Amino acid sequence: MSQFFPSGEALASQPITKALIDQQVLKFVISATLPFSVIENEYFRDLISWIKVNNRPAQAPSRKVIRARLSTEAQSAKEDLKAALAANKSKISLAVDCWSSRTNFGFLGTLNMS
Repeated sequence: MSQFFPSGEALASQPITKALIDQQVLKFVISATLPFSVIENEYFRDLISWIKVNNRPAQAPSRKVIRARLSTEAQSAKEDLKAALAANKSKISLAVDCWSSRTNFGFLGTLNMS
Protein backbone atom coordinates (compact mmCIF):
# COMPACT_ATOMS: atom_id res chain seq x y z
CA MET A 1 0.00 0.00 0.00
CA SER A 2 1.14 3.53 -0.56
CA GLN A 3 2.59 5.80 2.07
CA PHE A 4 -0.54 7.96 1.89
CA PHE A 5 -2.83 4.97 2.51
CA PRO A 6 -1.06 2.88 5.21
CA SER A 7 -2.58 -0.33 6.55
CA GLY A 8 -5.01 -0.32 9.46
CA GLU A 9 -2.38 -1.93 11.69
CA ALA A 10 0.01 0.98 11.11
CA LEU A 11 -2.74 3.43 12.07
CA ALA A 12 -3.74 1.52 15.20
CA SER A 13 -0.32 2.09 16.75
CA GLN A 14 -0.46 5.88 16.29
CA PRO A 15 -1.89 8.20 18.94
CA ILE A 16 -5.02 10.05 17.85
CA THR A 17 -4.14 13.65 17.06
CA LYS A 18 -5.82 16.50 15.19
CA ALA A 19 -3.36 16.00 12.30
CA LEU A 20 -4.20 12.27 12.10
CA ILE A 21 -7.93 13.02 12.02
CA ASP A 22 -7.40 15.63 9.29
CA GLN A 23 -5.39 13.11 7.25
CA GLN A 24 -8.01 10.38 7.66
CA VAL A 25 -10.82 12.75 6.69
CA LEU A 26 -8.88 13.67 3.53
CA LYS A 27 -8.40 9.98 2.70
CA PHE A 28 -12.13 9.38 3.23
CA VAL A 29 -13.12 12.24 0.93
CA ILE A 30 -10.63 11.18 -1.77
CA SER A 31 -11.40 7.45 -1.67
CA ALA A 32 -15.17 8.01 -1.73
CA THR A 33 -14.85 10.75 -4.39
CA LEU A 34 -16.93 13.11 -2.27
CA PRO A 35 -17.05 16.89 -2.51
CA PHE A 36 -15.31 18.83 0.25
CA SER A 37 -18.72 20.18 1.31
CA VAL A 38 -19.46 16.80 2.96
CA ILE A 39 -17.05 17.86 5.71
CA GLU A 40 -19.44 20.62 6.72
CA ASN A 41 -22.39 18.24 7.11
CA GLU A 42 -23.67 18.46 10.69
CA TYR A 43 -23.91 14.67 11.07
CA PHE A 44 -20.36 14.18 9.84
CA ARG A 45 -19.18 16.81 12.35
CA ASP A 46 -21.12 15.00 15.10
CA LEU A 47 -19.49 11.71 14.13
CA ILE A 48 -16.00 13.23 14.30
CA SER A 49 -16.82 14.77 17.70
CA TRP A 50 -17.20 11.23 19.12
CA ILE A 51 -13.44 10.81 18.67
CA LYS A 52 -11.46 11.92 21.72
CA VAL A 53 -8.18 13.83 21.44
CA ASN A 54 -6.61 14.46 24.87
CA ASN A 55 -9.95 13.52 26.49
CA ARG A 56 -11.78 16.24 24.53
CA PRO A 57 -14.09 15.87 21.52
CA ALA A 58 -12.29 16.21 18.21
CA GLN A 59 -13.36 18.88 15.76
CA ALA A 60 -13.84 18.09 12.09
CA PRO A 61 -11.47 20.05 9.87
CA SER A 62 -12.82 22.77 7.63
CA ARG A 63 -12.91 22.34 3.87
CA LYS A 64 -10.09 24.91 3.64
CA VAL A 65 -7.88 22.80 5.89
CA ILE A 66 -8.64 19.67 3.84
CA ARG A 67 -7.97 21.49 0.56
CA ALA A 68 -4.62 22.77 1.86
CA ARG A 69 -3.68 19.27 3.05
CA LEU A 70 -4.66 17.88 -0.36
CA SER A 71 -2.37 20.38 -2.07
CA THR A 72 0.50 19.41 0.23
CA GLU A 73 -0.09 15.67 -0.27
CA ALA A 74 -0.42 16.11 -4.06
CA GLN A 75 2.90 17.96 -4.24
CA SER A 76 4.56 15.24 -2.16
CA ALA A 77 3.08 12.50 -4.38
CA LYS A 78 4.26 14.37 -7.49
CA GLU A 79 7.82 14.49 -6.14
CA ASP A 80 7.67 10.78 -5.20
CA LEU A 81 6.44 9.91 -8.71
CA LYS A 82 9.22 11.96 -10.33
CA ALA A 83 11.81 10.14 -8.22
CA ALA A 84 10.30 6.72 -9.02
CA LEU A 85 10.21 7.46 -12.75
CA ALA A 86 13.78 8.78 -12.72
CA ALA A 87 14.96 5.58 -11.02
CA ASN A 88 12.99 3.34 -13.41
CA LYS A 89 15.23 1.21 -15.63
CA SER A 90 12.45 -0.19 -17.85
CA LYS A 91 10.26 1.44 -20.46
CA ILE A 92 6.84 2.91 -19.78
CA SER A 93 4.10 3.13 -22.37
CA LEU A 94 1.13 5.43 -21.91
CA ALA A 95 -1.90 5.43 -24.23
CA VAL A 96 -4.61 8.08 -24.03
CA ASP A 97 -8.05 8.00 -25.66
CA CYS A 98 -10.55 10.87 -25.66
CA TRP A 99 -14.20 10.75 -26.71
CA SER A 100 -17.50 12.56 -26.15
CA SER A 101 -20.96 11.27 -25.39
CA ARG A 102 -23.97 12.20 -27.51
CA THR A 103 -24.59 15.04 -25.07
CA ASN A 104 -21.01 16.31 -25.57
CA PHE A 105 -19.83 15.12 -22.15
CA GLY A 106 -16.09 14.53 -22.47
CA PHE A 107 -14.27 11.38 -21.37
CA LEU A 108 -10.58 10.67 -21.08
CA GLY A 109 -9.24 7.14 -20.74
CA THR A 110 -5.68 6.04 -20.13
CA LEU A 111 -3.90 2.73 -20.27
CA ASN A 112 -0.55 2.38 -18.56
CA MET A 113 1.65 -0.61 -19.35
CA SER A 114 5.18 -1.07 -18.13
